Amino acid sequence: MDLKKTLMTLVIFLFLLSSAFGAEKDRDMFLYKDIEVLLTIDNRITVDTFSQDSYIDFVSANLSWFPRNDYRQRIETFTTTPKAEKKQNLEFLWERPSDNVFDLKLEAKLISKNEFVPVGKKVPFPVRNIGYEYKEYLQAGQIADLNTDIARLASELSEGEDDMYVVVFTLADWVK
Repeated sequence: MDLKKTLMTLVIFLFLLSSAFGAEKDRDMFLYKDIEVLLTIDNRITVDTFSQDSYIDFVSANLSWFPRNDYRQRIETFTTTPKAEKKQNLEFLWERPSDNVFDLKLEAKLISKNEFVPVGKKVPFPVRNIGYEYKEYLQAGQIADLNTDIARLASELSEGEDDMYVVVFTLADWVK
């Protein structure tokens, strides 16, 4: 039973991986040490008023999806229009505006690192004990199409192997 779930997890992973590696020309980007990404997020908010006597005291907008520095990327430049307060979210505020249309924009230049992390020790395959918190990710759904043909093929490709790295590489090579 654990072997089936492990194989299903690998198949899902490889399906997602194959989507990311879609076109042959896009594969070249993984040969670089890092890549520069120019990101723009912009949005428009329009407030409809129902009376000529109505007015807007303030409008606020929170942007939660925005780049942050971490071990995979470094932010080179980061600007917002209008200026936003950077907390857990980016908080935009318009006080006593005279208009009912509000534009916000984020522009950033990011350096994304492509660092290959070597596997330092053998990871046993199949995985014997999968934590309960991961069970929901091992089920078929709208995105993950699992069926007996896929499970059979994954089993054939991984048959007799006891090293997770080798199994993942074999499945990824098959997807390629």
